[in-house]
Amino acid sequence: MLAVQSSPQSFGMQGEPDLRATAVSLGFTCLYVAIFIPLYLVRTLAERACVLENKLVGASFQRGIEVFRANPGPVLMVFLIEIGARLVFILAVGGLFCAVAFAVTLLAAASQSPQVIGSLTSFMLCCFTPPLLVVGGVMQSYSSSLWTFAWLGWTSPKPTETAALTS
Repeated sequence: MLAVQSSPQSFGMQGEPDLRATAVSLGFTCLYVAIFIPLYLVRTLAERACVLENKLVGASFQRGIEVFRANPGPVLMVFLIEIGARLVFILAVGGLFCAVAFAVTLLAAASQSPQVIGSLTSFMLCCFTPPLLVVGGVMQSYSSSLWTFAWLGWTSPKPTETAALTS
C-alpha cells in the first residue's frame, strides 16, 4: 500500500507515496474485513446447518446465526485455526515451489538458450499443477472436516440435557 504513487511522477526511480490513497486503501481494507469475516462465518455455519440438519436456505442461515451467537468465541477460534492451517500449507507448498523454480531458473540460466527457458517453464507448470490441485483439495477437505466436527460439538445435546429430556 505504501507504493501507491501520487499523480505527478518523475522519470526517476524515487516516487513520493500518496498518503491519502494509502489511507483510503487501508479504510476499504478494514471495511472489507469487518464485513467479510462475519459473513464468511455465517455462510460456513449455514452450510453445516443445511447439510447436517437438512434445513432450507433461509432456515440454515437463521440456524447459522443462532449457533454463532451461542458460541462466538469458539467459532472465531475455529476460524483462526483454519487461517493458520491455510498459512502453513501455503508456506510449505510455496517454499517448495520457490525452491524448485529457483533451481529451474539456475538451470535455464546456465544453458543460456531461450528455448530451454521456455521448455523448463512449461515442464515446471505441467509438473506442479496437479500437486497444487491435490494440496488445494486436501486443504478444502481439512477445512470442511474442521467446521463439521466443530458444528457437531456445538449443536449436539449435552449429557445433562439428554438426561433431563428422558426423565
